[in-house]
Amino acid sequence: MFFSVALLGRYAKRIGFTQLTTKRAKKGYYKGKGAIPTGQHTKAGNYIVTWDRAPNYIAPDLAHLASFALKPYVAKNVPKSLKAMQKVASMNSKASPAAK
Repeated sequence: MFFSVALLGRYAKRIGFTQLTTKRAKKGYYKGKGAIPTGQHTKAGNYIVTWDRAPNYIAPDLAHLASFALKPYVAKNVPKSLKAMQKVASMNSKASPAAK
């Protein structure tokens, strides 16, 4: 498909050629999603993982998970300052002495 110079100039004004996408590039162009490759492909078609580049997630020990103080989610009504937290804690301790 060939564009005339007039149509190409008009199209460039509307859309602009600032962003290279897979639709505007040639056949073999692959943009990807911005992820870091964790290895490389070999000539035989295999994939060799470079463990220095692989993500490393550190989780708390499962044996002590029940006594772990932090929880995975925080409610919206949690106070944001230390004084407000201490005030809520003192109110809770005064309100429910029979529950203990």
